[in-house]
Amino acid sequence: MIIDTGVNQGGSAMFFASLCKNQGKGRVISIDISISKNVRQDIESHLLAAYITLIEADSVSKDALSGVERHIEKGDRVFVLLDSDHSKSHVTRELEAYARLVPRVLYGGL
Repeated sequence: MIIDTGVNQGGSAMFFASLCKNQGKGRVISIDISISKNVRQDIESHLLAAYITLIEADSVSKDALSGVERHIEKGDRVFVLLDSDHSKSHVTRELEAYARLVPRVLYGGL
């Protein structure tokens, strides 16, 4: 599962979707506070559309987080790319909101 905040023109979502297709598994959830009609149409009509879920909401809102959680299944590995509002306060809120979805791996000696 790849969570991508900040859709813009959809390039990251398409790139990650192509990786999922090549691996034969995975999904992209791309979130933005505003997704233009043209960008939404381009993504939803693309050959990789089956790998992408778009959520139009503030990435730290309850709507966005519950939408993301509905798509994550037990045992899913989660990768999060934070690329929306780059202000310190927003990035901090995103880190706090999404950190619990990313598995923690402990390495000896660190």
